[in-house]
Amino acid sequence: MSFSSPSAALWGGWYANVLELSTFDNPSEQDVFLRDHPLVQVLYKVEETTTMADLRSMVCGIDEQSVMQLNSPLLDALRAFTASRMDALVLVQTGSVAAVSFCLDRGLDRLCRNDALVWAASRGNKDIATLLLSRGSFTEQECNLALYLASKNGHKDVCVALLDHGVDVRAWESQALRFAAFYGHKDVCVLLLDHGADIHAHHDDPLCSAAHRGHKDICEILLDRGANVHAVEEYPLRYAAQEGYRDICELLLDRGANIHAMDDLALCLAASRGQEDVVVLLLDRGANIHAQDHAAMRWASEGNHNRVVKLLWDRTV
Repeated sequence: MSFSSPSAALWGGWYANVLELSTFDNPSEQDVFLRDHPLVQVLYKVEETTTMADLRSMVCGIDEQSVMQLNSPLLDALRAFTASRMDALVLVQTGSVAAVSFCLDRGLDRLCRNDALVWAASRGNKDIATLLLSRGSFTEQECNLALYLASKNGHKDVCVALLDHGVDVRAWESQALRFAAFYGHKDVCVLLLDHGADIHAHHDDPLCSAAHRGHKDICEILLDRGANVHAVEEYPLRYAAQEGYRDICELLLDRGANIHAMDDLALCLAASRGQEDVVVLLLDRGANIHAQDHAAMRWASEGNHNRVVKLLWDRTV
C-alpha cells in the first residue's frame, strides 16, 4: 500500500526535513521508514483526532522530547490549548490557514473563533479571516470590531473581505473610516467611502482627524467628496495650524476655511507652538495679529518661541 504522508501544510518544514533524511533508492523502503518513524506516528495520531477535546488530550500527552524534535509551530500552538479562549490566538499566530481549518474541523468553539477573527483582522491575514467568515457565524459586534481593527491598521484586503461578507461600513458612527483617516490609510478611506461610509460621522471626524494628524492626501479626498471644511468651528484649520502642517492649512484656506474663527484661534495656536511657517501663511492670508489682546504674541512668548515673537512684533510696528 502506498504511504500517505501527514499534511505538509500543517507541519511546515519538519516533514520535508524527515524526507531529506530518508534517502532510500527503493521507494518501498522509504515508505517503511516513514511509516514506522515515531515522530510521524505522532503526527498521524494528531491528525486522526475528531474533536477539540480529543485533540487537546492527544497533544498534551506528547512528551517534551518529541515536541522538541518535531519543532513544529503548529504542534507548539496546539500544546498551548487549554480551556482558555485566548488559546485560539496561539494557533492563529502560526499564520497557517491549514492549521485554523484543522481546528475548525474539530469544533473550535465560538469564542475561540471570535478571537481568531479579531487577530486575523488586526494583523491583516486575509486568508484566515476569509476562512473564519466562511466557516462560522459572528455577531454584529464581532464583525464591527474586526472591520474597525482592519481599517485602523490599514489592511485593505481584509476590509474588502469583511465588507463582502456584509459587515456594516457605518457601524459605530463609521468608526472604521474615522480611524483609517486618523492613521493615514488613504486606500482604506477610499474603499470605505465607496461602500457608503458616512463622511460627516461624528461631526466630520474623518476630516478633523486627518487634518490634525497631517494627512493632506486624505484631507483632499474627503473635501472632494463633500466633507465640511468648517466642521466644529474650523477644527481642521485650527489643529493643522497648531501642529504646523502648512500645506494642509493652505489647502483648507483654499477650500474656504474661516481664518478668523473663534477670534483668530488658528493664528494663536500656531504661535503658541512656534509654528513659524504657519504663522507667516496665516498673516499673509489676513489673520488678525491683534486678536484676543495680542494672544498670538503672548502665547509665543510664554512658549519661548523667540523667532515667532520677533516675526509678530515686526508685523505690528
